[in-house]
Amino acid sequence: MGILRTDRVSGLGGANAIKGSVSFNNNAGDSKGGYLKVNLDSSNRSNFDFDGDFTIECWVFKSKSTISGEYDGLLYISHDWRFKWQQSDKIMYYDNGTDAQFMNYNTNEGFLDNNWHHLAIVRSSNTITGYVDGTSYGTASESGDFDPGSNTELRIGNNAVGFGGNISNLRIVKGTAVYTGNFTPPTSELTAIDGTVLLCCQSPGNVLQEATGNYVVESVLYPGVTADSKPPSSSHFTPNSPVGFSTGFSVGITTISDPGTQFGTTFDGVTTFDSQAYFVPPGGNTRERNRGRGVFGGGVNGAPSNTANIAFINIQSQGNTLKFGDLTSSNKVWTSAFGSSTRAIWPGGALYNGTSPIDIIDFVTIATTSNATDFGDLSVAKTNVGSHSSQTRGVIAGGYLSSPGSNINVIEFVTIATTGNASDFGDLTDARRGIAGMGSPTRGVYAGGVGDPAIVNTIDFVTIATTGNATDFGDMTQASRHDCGGCSSGTRGIIAGGRAPGNINTIQFLTIASAGNASDFGDLTETMAVPSSLSNSIRGVFSGSYSPDSNTINFVTIASTGNASDFGDNKHSTTGAGATSDSHGGLE
Repeated sequence: MGILRTDRVSGLGGANAIKGSVSFNNNAGDSKGGYLKVNLDSSNRSNFDFDGDFTIECWVFKSKSTISGEYDGLLYISHDWRFKWQQSDKIMYYDNGTDAQFMNYNTNEGFLDNNWHHLAIVRSSNTITGYVDGTSYGTASESGDFDPGSNTELRIGNNAVGFGGNISNLRIVKGTAVYTGNFTPPTSELTAIDGTVLLCCQSPGNVLQEATGNYVVESVLYPGVTADSKPPSSSHFTPNSPVGFSTGFSVGITTISDPGTQFGTTFDGVTTFDSQAYFVPPGGNTRERNRGRGVFGGGVNGAPSNTANIAFINIQSQGNTLKFGDLTSSNKVWTSAFGSSTRAIWPGGALYNGTSPIDIIDFVTIATTSNATDFGDLSVAKTNVGSHSSQTRGVIAGGYLSSPGSNINVIEFVTIATTGNASDFGDLTDARRGIAGMGSPTRGVYAGGVGDPAIVNTIDFVTIATTGNATDFGDMTQASRHDCGGCSSGTRGIIAGGRAPGNINTIQFLTIASAGNASDFGDLTETMAVPSSLSNSIRGVFSGSYSPDSNTINFVTIASTGNASDFGDNKHSTTGAGATSDSHGGLE
């Protein structure tokens, strides 16, 4: 076995820093080209009402010239606001009937130079600044309201005159001036930071991808389209690509270069290779470990209102949750979640008051915002289960049956990559509900819960790959504790909050490979009963509380002890939701 520590790994024709774009193959800027339409309605139109700071940015590769005297359309909401540029090298925005132009270029046709360019329009304290490739090209005083009015669509790539070229990583942020001075343009895929209202044109395979999950995106052909025009199509690119490596695709009339040696993948930690052979880098794309996306699904959105919402966060970046999609049922309170690096799965659940439990198992593909799909069924309808998973198998422990009103000791499992019903695994050491699940790739650990009738501090474990009954692991620090949050790295499990029987703020930890009692870790910022918990191998994240209700999100660094810090707020799913990630400790 060898251990390789590296600060940077790169190679020829290697990793794309920015993965995808959308190609608008309009005919020399005419009015008949295809465009993307973002549907607006009463539920989301206010997202585009900018009465304060905002940021609009994207990468563009222009392949066709503008019709003389006309404007290429980048963004368009009727006559209420637009973002566009003119053949005479002027970028313009449009605010409720008032044009303001700035950023004059000293080229014959701005951007038609066979290069990618980063564009940004930023308002900060009533001053709008335009940036091209991170450099300010002018400012304008503007205090007006960018109001979408009653319009029902935002167009991308059309402003009566169509855009010819590629757009990538289009992000609109409300309430924040992301850039307040000259800057180095981003060279990695943009993420949904706090205030993001639209993020699209990123996927190399899905033209209609939109990362916040708040909108329906459509590909549209303008009426009277010519044979030369077609809807947008997706393609790969990397900004500022060096010349000399052909990817074999075309954008308009121009071929984009390969990223080649300019970009690579940066690794923060230690990469372990379980081999005595020579290290041969694999082909294809690489993915940095320990970052990841966390998802929350179901829960109580203000008692007694159930919610089917699924929300997501980027675990290493503090901020509020963003909309992901919806579960198949709102009967998903007092549930849990588990998953692999690609799938998140929610088993069972019930209504707010614990009645009407369901046996439905839902799943989503974590990387793609969307509504959940039916996975299969549990052996019986139940709620308040605990769960954990390896990369291949999810294990579901205990729970509560509303009829006849009893706790159960049943353990079930599913194969994550294959939809289907759960199968019998074994039994817990005692029947209980409100269990915190955590573990490693080989071991599932299940802590606490409400037994019949006592509240217990019991910790059990199972070997995930082998069916059989659970074995006693140890005890938690308090004699009675249930409805805790549980998460883990590959080596350490974290147990946070819960009820004992009142709401508590304490955090405990255990070493997964060594059976024994839990130890004190620190405290949450507030008491949290029934928190939703998830992790990557670095951070543990805990969201929400019940009675009193709270949408606060806390986080800790798993490898160290100490009090939790504020992460943000859960806007879409609150207490009693099931939570997991694509990078938790069971996947290492």
